[in-house]
Amino acid sequence: MKYTINYDKIKYREEENGTYSFMNSTTGKIVFLNKVASFIYLHNEINTLEALVDKLIERFEVPSVEKVQQDCINALYIMSALELLTIDDDNDNSVVEGCYVAGESDYKKISQFIVNSFKQKKNVLFFLGKDLNYYSHYSIRARQFNNKEYNFIYFNNRKEIIAQISLGVITNSTFTLLNAFADTNNLDKVKELINYAFLVTPKLNKICLSLNSDTPKKAFKNAEYLGFKLEAILKDEISINVDLLNYAIFRE
Repeated sequence: MKYTINYDKIKYREEENGTYSFMNSTTGKIVFLNKVASFIYLHNEINTLEALVDKLIERFEVPSVEKVQQDCINALYIMSALELLTIDDDNDNSVVEGCYVAGESDYKKISQFIVNSFKQKKNVLFFLGKDLNYYSHYSIRARQFNNKEYNFIYFNNRKEIIAQISLGVITNSTFTLLNAFADTNNLDKVKELINYAFLVTPKLNKICLSLNSDTPKKAFKNAEYLGFKLEAILKDEISINVDLLNYAIFRE
């Protein structure tokens, strides 16, 4: 993995214990990062993951090579999300076709997939709104990091996202489907993602979906295909003659 630190966008200040605060001069965001991230920033002669890991092992006592490598990967993707650096070459050979819970390496890919879906007017199944700032790399990561929502993605055999869902947390046992993006030819992949969410979240018993009665009929057909069952109709909940329809899928 190769990366480039965006020095021209960053102002920084040394804090206590060898950490730094960083301000992105373009976005105005201020963040405090740990020692690994600070080490990355201070060593501009290093621009690959492999060289970074070697340097840390040489400089510090470390528990294991694997632990250092994972810490470095996490730090690089966090810094990328905050636009402190750009990952130039991301060769992740661990990705095979199938379902995944999104991690640090995936938020940017999710953002690009969703934004492109809106711009190309395709792959849009269910969504909260069209404000693209809501689907920014940083915003998606922040919501998942704070356990407000979880993103599930389906990669094809070319390591491309072809389906994505976001589940908002209501309680430990109840989530709500906030967004779903996939080509209608890939609805089966969305169904796999929903089943996968139940599989990897043992306490999850119910996934909800709310639709306005004036939503295009295609959305109701998609919901039915995915397995959602109508639970309640709230008459005139949205406005006069526009009802709110609540659907749900329960753990089998």
